[in-house]
Amino acid sequence: MTLIHINMNTYPSKSHTTGLYADKMEKLKALFEKAKSLQLSKPDMAIEYAKDALKRAIDIHTSVSLQMACDIYYFMGNIFCEQGKFDLAKRYIQIALDIALDTLKNNSKIAELYNLLGKLYGKKRETETALYY
Repeated sequence: MTLIHINMNTYPSKSHTTGLYADKMEKLKALFEKAKSLQLSKPDMAIEYAKDALKRAIDIHTSVSLQMACDIYYFMGNIFCEQGKFDLAKRYIQIALDIALDTLKNNSKIAELYNLLGKLYGKKRETETALYY
């Protein structure tokens, strides 16, 4: 599986989400909502919707879509963690954390991501590392 890398320094401001991008953002949000609705009942299908949403978030290329990309990476990392795919989960969570630390300055999202890393290590029975996070 190939992860999508984002150049976070080239994202324009939120004002670019009006007009031309509003339609694309609505489609992105709808895809992500569909993914979230499938998380518990059909996690593999939820991942597919999330991948599509992630591609759209990156294509839209705004600061708002970057925030959505962070949420989508978190979402996918959480599903992979629940499925026991810990290495894959860690990669997605780390990308979300990198985005949050570099651009979002969103303390609650950063806290959620560290908490998810702690959960991941707890499931792996790596108690010391889990406690670190």
